[in-house]
Amino acid sequence: MSTRIAILADDLIWATRLADLVRAADAVAVPVRSAAGLEAALPDVDRVIVDLTARAYDGVTAVAQAHAAGKPVLAVGQHDDVDLRRRALAAGADRVHPYRQLFQDGPRQLARWLARDAGDDPAASPTGGAAVISSRPTIPAERYRDRLAAAQARANEAGLAAILVGVGADLRYLTGYPAMALERLTMLVIPASGSPSLVVPRLEVTPARACPVVAVGELPVVTWEESDDPHELVATMVRAGVMVRADAVRAASVEADGADRADADEDHRGGAARQPDGDGAARQPEPLHELRVAVSDDLPARHLLRLQE
Repeated sequence: MSTRIAILADDLIWATRLADLVRAADAVAVPVRSAAGLEAALPDVDRVIVDLTARAYDGVTAVAQAHAAGKPVLAVGQHDDVDLRRRALAAGADRVHPYRQLFQDGPRQLARWLARDAGDDPAASPTGGAAVISSRPTIPAERYRDRLAAAQARANEAGLAAILVGVGADLRYLTGYPAMALERLTMLVIPASGSPSLVVPRLEVTPARACPVVAVGELPVVTWEESDDPHELVATMVRAGVMVRADAVRAASVEADGADRADADEDHRGGAARQPDGDGAARQPEPLHELRVAVSDDLPARHLLRLQE
């Protein structure tokens, strides 16, 4: 008979991710979203997973409730909240994992927890748990940083304004973020100039911040609300990167021609100010309709029209 595991989490996205981990371990996921729901589920489940950072209930109290009912408890929370971790362990949690650890090594960690009471902890087996659920080696955050830098260099070489990467293998390769394919836009924006950013819906901000390159501060996360237009947000970010790059190119060009630095500063402040070309005629900066971007995965082509307005 399959192990039944109650998953207490009020964030739908994170609850779905935990449920996927449970099912991958051949257990039955029983999602609940409140303390009352957990109380009702306890008689019919074998174990409990508690998201400690929820707003709809007190995570430590939920751990104590499940522990009092004789259920093994695994808790998850932010990696830097040491006090919350200690309180959860004191309340009866078997383990408290940071979100990032479950993203990188979730199947193996869950398998170890499930095998604990059975006396066959995969960590103690000759195969190190590979017979239960295998896991890939952890890729250091520095490797993802180097991959982002290489992608940005390629964008420059190809004369692109930006590389836009949606949910899929490319996003995992560049950031280590295994985002779920949802109707809400998740997009890695790699401008030819400036810092890359990861655009995510607000509901996804917790798992996004747990991915390796974000967790070490190498990649900022930009969130959008349900009332926002995320495609316009991406378009605005690309336009901003292009204007910064255009300003730098114009300033360098003016200095190379021996123009007065004050004129270059004036052009830089004006952003869209006209510049003299070689024969003294006025020249406008490159129009936005000539922007070139490389797109991967889930940004519909029709939304690129907004970059050309």
